[in-house]
Amino acid sequence: MTARHRLAIFQTMKTPLTKEQAVSLYGSQTNLANELGVTKALVSIWPNGEPIPERYDLRIRFVLKPKGLRDLRREARLADI
Repeated sequence: MTARHRLAIFQTMKTPLTKEQAVSLYGSQTNLANELGVTKALVSIWPNGEPIPERYDLRIRFVLKPKGLRDLRREARLADI
């Protein structure tokens, strides 16, 4: 892995996904749970407004890569300015 690649990963992880952001990418908690291969009950116990567990954040960002993820990244970068 190059230094540039590591930097890109670090910049992406500066703002972890919240439960609301993750749900918005899939439309519902049920759809999110199905994509992650977990139960809806697990997703529902994640606190609102808090980052989702890192293992699921990484799965969404680097494995599933949903369409709306780019927009969330762009919004996060603009908020940092």
